[in-house]
Order: sequence, then C-alpha cells, then structure tokens
Amino acid sequence: MLADAVARCLAPEFLRKLGITRVGDLTGLDTIGLPVWFAVQPNSRTLALNQGKGLTHDQARISAVMEAAESAIAERPERLVERYCSLAELTGAGEQAVPLDRLSGCLFDAFDPERERAWVPGKSWKTGGRVFAPYELVGLDMRIDAPWDRDAFRISSIGLGASTGFERAALHALLEAVENDGLAPLEAFGTLDGFARPLRHHPGSHAGLDAAVAKCVAAGFEPLFFDLSGKVPLPVAGCFIPRDVAGEKGPGSRYSAGFGCRFDAHEAALAALLEAVQSRLTHISGARDDIDLPDYAPFARTISAPPADAPSIGAFATRFPANKAPTFDAAAELVCAAGAEDVFIFPLSGGNEGVHVVKVLVPGLMAVFDDGLVTADAGMIARLLEDEA
Repeated sequence: MLADAVARCLAPEFLRKLGITRVGDLTGLDTIGLPVWFAVQPNSRTLALNQGKGLTHDQARISAVMEAAESAIAERPERLVERYCSLAELTGAGEQAVPLDRLSGCLFDAFDPERERAWVPGKSWKTGGRVFAPYELVGLDMRIDAPWDRDAFRISSIGLGASTGFERAALHALLEAVENDGLAPLEAFGTLDGFARPLRHHPGSHAGLDAAVAKCVAAGFEPLFFDLSGKVPLPVAGCFIPRDVAGEKGPGSRYSAGFGCRFDAHEAALAALLEAVQSRLTHISGARDDIDLPDYAPFARTISAPPADAPSIGAFATRFPANKAPTFDAAAELVCAAGAEDVFIFPLSGGNEGVHVVKVLVPGLMAVFDDGLVTADAGMIARLLEDEA
C-alpha cells in the first residue's frame, strides 16, 4: 500500500495535473538525516515550493506532494465557486451561510452583506445540510490583483488537508484546525511563558518518536517538547530545535519550530518534531517563497530544557481518551463537545483529480494570521491565569 501510494503520487500524469514539475530531496543539506522532500509548482498562486517530511523518504515524498496538492486545488476559484452574489441574495434564495461572525478568518465588522462575492458549497457535519462560505475562507488564491475581500477575510491554509482518501484528508484538516487553536496564544503573544508546558522525552513508549529523537541527539540537537493543548481534548504538541544563524551583530541561534495534533500524544510529538526538522531545512535551503530576513536574526533569549519535575510525554498521553479511534467523526465529536457549534466541511476535489482536498471551518476555534490574532475567547486568558497561578 505505501508503495502503491508512492507510485500514484509520483506518476507523471498525476503531477502534471497539479502543476508539479519537480519533486526532490532536501535531507542531505542538514546533519540530522530525517527525510525532507520538496515539490515545485512554478505557476502556483500561493507557494511555488512546498515541503513534506516523514520517518522514511517515501513518507516525505508523499507529504510534499500532498502539501502541493492542497494549494493546487484550493487556489483555483473557477473550479470551486458555485454562486456569485451578496449574502442577502444567498440567504434570500433559501441557502445557508456559515456563521461569519464566529469564524476566526473573518473580520466581521468589515464584512459588507450587500457586496457581491464568490461562494463555495459545503455541508454541516451535525445536520448534513448544505452550507456556503465565501471563497476567501476556503480557497488559497494569494494573487495580489485577485478580486478578494482582504478587508473582511484572512486567506489561509489553516484547516486544509489533502490525502488519497476523503476521510484521511478531512481528519488531517480538522486536526490542523485544532492544532492552530492550541498554539494561538503562543502566536498571539510571541512567548512560551504561561501557555506552553514543558515535556520530557523518555525512550521506550513510541519507536518512531524514539528514532527521530535519537537522530536529532546524534546530530547534536536536543529537541525541546511542549504541551500546547487547548480546550479541545486532543493532544497538541510543540517541538523546538536550534539552528545557528549569523546576524548583523555576530553569530547566534534561532529555533525551528514544529507543531502537531493527533489522537495519540506520542504521534503529536513526533509530528511536531518532524515539522521542526522540516522548518530547519526550509531555512537552510532558503528556497521557499515566504522566507523573511528576520528568520535569520538571532533570538535574544534561549529556550530552557524542561525542569526535572516536568511530566513525560507518556504522562501527557494519559490525559486523553485512549479508546477513541482516530476518525473524523470522533474528532468532530470532541471539537463540538468542547464548545464548537458545528464543523463545516468543504470537499474541494474528488476521485477525478486522484487526490482528495478538504477544507474545514470551525466556529469558536481560534487562529492567528500574519497580521495578528483575529478572534480570541476567554479560554485563552483562562489558560494564562491558570498557568501563572
């Protein structure tokens, strides 16, 4: 099966449909040795270079292609938009819109209900009923001259997932939305203090995580793990790995960060570590479109190793239900039980493309975009007060 997936994802006709001209290996540019691959889309309306990671090269190759598939499908409004009208006209025709005032990607005070806009169809997880969202909340067309409402919306890949199967793509999308809710306080305040709870790694609980940590340690880097879980009872882990930089005032170091949300805390920690390694290689290679000069400036402070009494990742894992199968429905149940009113699902592609791309929107989950926090809730402040007490 993995071999079949690799063969399908690297087939020339499949890559051609996605606009991918090259898939390559970045692993050897770093000393860690965990596989990181890239996929190039020269005419992309978002990033021209996407990356993927894994414990094996096959996993990393598939990951890179799936990352490229997300943008290749989501950046094409001509394939996704079903209606072009105002919100008033949409609801007047008997259609339902997502609750814009409760979605983190919408600045509702700037939203004009009389403005004509593009709408993409999806469905409610709770009712199965049809629902529409503005393209800006679903798609990824980042062209400067595109006619999108950037005053009222923040276009983002948060909640976007791709896989060879619909269920896996939808689950990936929802877990990413939960992940971003968990790390929103860190992104908003720019500090680990008060939000990130240190974790210690002890070998013996998860073979994949042990192997990945061992590679980092052998290369001279001790991964630093943190619990970033929020109100949804799913583990969100963060991982930080140092990298040397040469700033204007001399040499220093920065931290490459990765984050992950999974049903199992060890899997979340592994996902975070692999993403941190990928982020480190992103800056070593210098090839992505969205790298900024501050990414190479030394940090003024270091991240401390976890204290001796910090819980282990194994103890972190015991906080979450062990009997839940990792399915989309199970994740949606946990999300809604934590206070979300619904999960809205937008299938952006199907079998014809050879890949499933899904966007999810969840009212009540937080997210941070390039210009800062769009929406927050009392839970963020409660977490800060609880951790500082």
